[in-house]
Amino acid sequence: MNSVTQTVEIPVNHRLTIDVPPEVPAGRAEIIFFPVTEQDETEYLCSSPANRERLEKAIENVKQGKNIISFDTLEQAIECAEKRASSQ
Repeated sequence: MNSVTQTVEIPVNHRLTIDVPPEVPAGRAEIIFFPVTEQDETEYLCSSPANRERLEKAIENVKQGKNIISFDTLEQAIECAEKRASSQ
């Protein structure tokens, strides 16, 4: 069975409306709540040495204003990503 993960912000009143993606079949489902911290996400992103090095290089590039690409539209960003993927 496929699972779907969504990260949501819990509001102050602790009431939450969940939009279920269409690929999730109708019927019973189990919902589990657990806190997500930035440290967990950072630990995950840095869990492999190669990914850690790539992430640190990207952060340094941003600090130095290097290799920064900006787009006016989402379509431009998608087109750029597709070109890069096809060239690799």
